[in-house]
Amino acid sequence: MTQQFDYMRDLTMFSRSRFIRLKGLAEEVNETNIILEERLIELFQYLGEDLIKGDIERVNRIGRKKDGFNRVVMAELHSHATKQRLLRRAVKLRNTQYAIQGKTKGYC
Repeated sequence: MTQQFDYMRDLTMFSRSRFIRLKGLAEEVNETNIILEERLIELFQYLGEDLIKGDIERVNRIGRKKDGFNRVVMAELHSHATKQRLLRRAVKLRNTQYAIQGKTKGYC
């Protein structure tokens, strides 16, 4: 039983190590996850990271919709190395409306 618990914990921590949070990306009317993924790829290209659709496993907005507020974008990347490269390049976003965070709430 302990081995199963350790395996599940390690598996969970591995998948969480590939998540990023993006703040400041304006929501569009009738925005789908496909459109959101394309917008993320454009932003990452601005940072100098050429990603393709396969590099992003999943993307969605979290939280409830509120008028006048943009929800946070949560994206799971294909690899931890991609995440690290993006975080290093996120310095270019200083003094802009955008912010990329590597650690997510509730995840160690």
